[in-house]
Amino acid sequence: MSSVVSTPIAVLDIGKTSLKLLVATEEGWPLETHAVPNVPITQGSYLAYDLAGVRRLASRYPCRRVSTPRHAIGAVIVAAHGCGAVLVDGDTPVLPMMDYDAVSPPAIDEAYARIAPGYDEVFCGFGGAMRLGKQLLWQESAYPVEFARAKTYLTTAQFFALRLGGRAASEISQFAAQSHIRSPLIHRLRPSKR
Repeated sequence: MSSVVSTPIAVLDIGKTSLKLLVATEEGWPLETHAVPNVPITQGSYLAYDLAGVRRLASRYPCRRVSTPRHAIGAVIVAAHGCGAVLVDGDTPVLPMMDYDAVSPPAIDEAYARIAPGYDEVFCGFGGAMRLGKQLLWQESAYPVEFARAKTYLTTAQFFALRLGGRAASEISQFAAQSHIRSPLIHRLRPSKR
């Protein structure tokens, strides 16, 4: 009988209060864990995630099959809250990733209230910077030059998957979950009211 060697998997969890890296067997048994506080920073006019800090933690375990100090990682899985996203050109952010706890200016609140979808369309409200649609309006209004440079809009998990794996991809549940960008009723991106 042949013996199958399990290839460890790394899980990068970008949580609100901490950044966690778990290395586990394919069967889910933990081999080691690392956690550091996720401390937001103020960049420009809003509260933002420290993307460099997340990259430092993630870089401990490259996703391609290479040896690390303790394990040969076969895959990396990235998990993150759905209310975070990054505007990028290539694989480089054109603006800091907004923290969804950022307090939006009253002018943005008023402008977004005029164009936001109704609850009956997207099944969630629009308070604070919790909605990606509102974050985009705020970034476009405050930083039109940088905003215009963006070629891709990736949610947090997909952004780090791009940085770790070299390929940009999107995933429907991230944009459908409380983003105000995709309508779950018509199964497509929402048309702009502007």
